[in-house]
Amino acid sequence: MSTKAIYEATGKKLLNKYLGSTATECRCVSIDADTDWNEL
Repeated sequence: MSTKAIYEATGKKLLNKYLGSTATECRCVSIDADTDWNEL
């Protein structure tokens, strides 16, 4: 098992992918120092 941490947004995307239509779609973004606020 990997000990690499993942972002919460990535985890939610994985859950949505594998749970399919049984889960509500996650609409989130990851923000970092390079994020262009005008593109959001």
